Amino acid sequence: MKKMIGAILLITLCLSACTSGDASPTLSPEEALQEKLKRLYETETTHIQYDGGWKLTTNSRGVEANYEGSEKKIVVPDGVKKVFLISRCVEEIHFPSHAQGFSFGGAVSPHETEPVEMLIITSPNLKKITVSEDNPYITAIDGVLYDKKVTYIECYPLAKPDKRYVVPKSITEVGGIPGGKYTEEVEIHWRLRINSSDYTSYSGPENLKEISVAKTSLYHSSIDGVLFSRDKTKLLLYPPKKEGATYTVPSSVIHIQDGAFYCRWDFAYYPNPYLKTVTLPPNITYIADLRAHYYEDRGIPPEQIIKDNYNYLTFRVKKGSLTHDTLEHYGLNCEFF
Repeated sequence: MKKMIGAILLITLCLSACTSGDASPTLSPEEALQEKLKRLYETETTHIQYDGGWKLTTNSRGVEANYEGSEKKIVVPDGVKKVFLISRCVEEIHFPSHAQGFSFGGAVSPHETEPVEMLIITSPNLKKITVSEDNPYITAIDGVLYDKKVTYIECYPLAKPDKRYVVPKSITEVGGIPGGKYTEEVEIHWRLRINSSDYTSYSGPENLKEISVAKTSLYHSSIDGVLFSRDKTKLLLYPPKKEGATYTVPSSVIHIQDGAFYCRWDFAYYPNPYLKTVTLPPNITYIADLRAHYYEDRGIPPEQIIKDNYNYLTFRVKKGSLTHDTLEHYGLNCEFF
């Protein structure tokens, strides 16, 4: 009898385990990670306090801060490691010896801060960044924020008034052409590589007129202020404010990079307002567009996106050439010669 009861109990426990397993579907690795992060966020102890215009949040990562006040010049408070956000009115920020700079992974929930009043990471009116000389983490040179060894550009103030920016020679790689909304010329030294690929655009300041590249550059070249690959087979970026209604692409070019004629900067795209007609060499085989691949997943043909982005230009091509075939595939405006 005891053996029978034990067997029935065992079967019941097994059935119960099977039933509970069916009720909780197996999570994908991504879903499991999101659940874990959610539990950590819900259980993490945070303490929020306000000091002047600063909102200070203390958690397991230390003290993080948002500036929500109205002062034009601010100093990061004692104990703060990272700054997430600063309000639009800020023109100058000072990092004391203990601060580690901006937190580029930072975000603020919509219910905490109105997006119209705040900008993630930095103010569009920021002109200058300064750092205490004894800060072991970061440094500032001429108002621009770098890591301590000046191997990385931490932040170029968006409203810095200088029209020309010379990238320090200790920096060997950048994610895009650096600068602010007033930058018109950027000088690239021989070791600097602008990190990109066939499917990403060479972003840069919206008012950029000229890109200067050292003749000994390992990665890039420039002709009349236009950026090319070192071997001049790829046209990488035509500056968005370079003046002139017409432009003739060098005969060596076979590849038009994504965004070459409409610069991407600050989450927006800027076609050149002066340029109207582009004469292309006969062997263009590729016109890249990052957003074309993005919208393809949403049912919009890549050809349509490329056509929409380049419809402000007329391309002069040799009829019957490889370039003619490429442009015809995308339905771009053509004139023949």
